[in-house]
Amino acid sequence: MAFYAAASIRQNMSALQAKLKEIMPLAEDLSNIKIGAKNSDAKLAKLANKYPEWQFAISDFK
Repeated sequence: MAFYAAASIRQNMSALQAKLKEIMPLAEDLSNIKIGAKNSDAKLAKLANKYPEWQFAISDFK
């Protein structure tokens, strides 16, 4: 039973690490945008196109 729990934990950890690897480039791109600046909406729109799976979250910055 403990073997299955450990395997499940390893699978969940691996999935979380994969998600983290996906989001790190987006976080870096977002760190270069000053929210509220004149051109920030255009930059956010570009990021939404670049990262469609995160479009819902990027749109919250507008």
